[in-house]
Amino acid sequence: YKLNFESTSKEYFDFISRIIHPKNIKSLKLFDDDYTPGQIKSFIKNFQIDKLNRLKYLKLIKINENDLESILKHLINNRLNYLEIEYRQYFTILNQSTILILQNLLAFETLQEVNLDMRSYQYDFVQWPQSNYIQNMTLCN
Repeated sequence: YKLNFESTSKEYFDFISRIIHPKNIKSLKLFDDDYTPGQIKSFIKNFQIDKLNRLKYLKLIKINENDLESILKHLINNRLNYLEIEYRQYFTILNQSTILILQNLLAFETLQEVNLDMRSYQYDFVQWPQSNYIQNMTLCN
């Protein structure tokens, strides 16, 4: 399945979370914006993230650090092709455990495209992999 929860009602989101098994999700777009408040927390609560074995495409928009770490730590063994993160907390610095998880994901041989919007001072704390296979990278400030 390719799931895009942009502007999705809570009722529809809850319905989908009851009928779709995480192992069948290949693409996932989650949003925690004004139209979908609490969506990412609800996803973490309702889905077994460690069962997202086939996930190749992940987009997380307006995510806070606790939710970011909660999702990414379960994806260490996944082989993502695409990762997009728009970090909500622009004036805080990521904690060390979140940075380490992100560094591990960025080193994946399968990762081809990365889009990060985390403010420039966040990038100073990330140790970028020496050799990687990323073909397209966008860093927003």
